Amino acid sequence: MVTRKIVHCLLAVGFFAFFPESGWAGKVVHRVSHKIPYHPQWVTVIKKGKIFKYKRKEYSSPGVYGDTIFSGGDGGYFYAMKKKNGHKLWRFHADGSINSAPAFLEGKPGSGKVYFGDDKGIFYCLAVKDGQEIWRTELGSEVVTRPAIWRDVVLAVSLEGRVVAFSANEGKP
Repeated sequence: MVTRKIVHCLLAVGFFAFFPESGWAGKVVHRVSHKIPYHPQWVTVIKKGKIFKYKRKEYSSPGVYGDTIFSGGDGGYFYAMKKKNGHKLWRFHADGSINSAPAFLEGKPGSGKVYFGDDKGIFYCLAVKDGQEIWRTELGSEVVTRPAIWRDVVLAVSLEGRVVAFSANEGKP
């Protein structure tokens, strides 16, 4: 839980950081300053298609799948980065800002899928390994929550409060 708070503090100042779980249990961060008072394993700053802009004060919480960290932001890009060093593996350009956290569905080796929505009401399914779009569907309203996955069904909630269930493989309701 403390690690999550630290990551969110770093995200608030525009950094991605990964901390190994060992050694952080029980430590409390009292304030965030311009100096980072701890030693992360790595830090990376995304320059092109910035992940976070603060006019709306919303951002996408990162998700971890295997050895990869996934996150999107107000620039409309969804990124996959190596957990070990923060190097970008690929990026996907969505139609709108991405404020929802990603959800994952494990498939056969090398066939995992990542799901997220944007503020234009479009819900996406991408291949984890290369970011290729598998399907997209229109919800009609901004998606700001993390999707839930149950068996082969993906559940998404729109800003209007609609809960929509999709086939995880085809994107059909």
